[in-house]
Amino acid sequence: DKNCRDYLDSCSMIKVTGPEEICNLQDTYSFTAWRNPACTQDVSWELPQSASIVQKTGNTIKIRFTGIPEGYIKAYIQNACVSVRDSLKIKFSDRAVGPLNLGNDTSICKNSGFEITAKSGYEMYSWNTGSNANSIHIDQPGKYWLQVQDACGAIYADTIVVTEKLKEIINAGPDQDLCPGTAADVIAPDGYENYRWTNAQQELLSSSPRLTVAAAFPGMYFLEAKVPGSCMAYDTVIVT
Repeated sequence: DKNCRDYLDSCSMIKVTGPEEICNLQDTYSFTAWRNPACTQDVSWELPQSASIVQKTGNTIKIRFTGIPEGYIKAYIQNACVSVRDSLKIKFSDRAVGPLNLGNDTSICKNSGFEITAKSGYEMYSWNTGSNANSIHIDQPGKYWLQVQDACGAIYADTIVVTEKLKEIINAGPDQDLCPGTAADVIAPDGYENYRWTNAQQELLSSSPRLTVAAAFPGMYFLEAKVPGSCMAYDTVIVT
């Protein structure tokens, strides 16, 4: 355009300044688009997807990041002939760990437990159990809460609720009323794992679904077996 040849006016320069390293996602960060004092045109901004403007004053904006920041802070002035642009590349600080996530609520079997583990890298860990480690072993249902702080001073917290799974069932069959000198097989259903037949003295009698009981040894016989992918199931057979 011949009208724009060698075009230069008071809005032909712009320079974006601000922090290039983002450390604390709970803070706000200021960026300024410097322009000629005589330029009165508004500055437009393009931000990474994780950023949002919380305040705008003249050619300065305050930004809060809702996720891990990456990309460019861009500013431009649209002249009649040209668009004057500048940008500043930002990155997430190596000292920052980011938000805490303990995972989904879960459930445990009775008399069992597991580890709740937070990612490493935080400067401080504070569990509601009193532990200051990044993981705890739990064997009781309840609500477990963790607060952490990273090297940037950002504080995060998360909670996980642990419930107890419903009691599993296994049917070892009816009690046995045996005639003197006789014996019988007690057979638990297939499809379980880790069968254990024991007596009142907790002696292991069988590791299979089948247990042979004799009239000469009356008493209570205890079965436990694991439901695949779930909890232990229990039943008792009485021999008289």
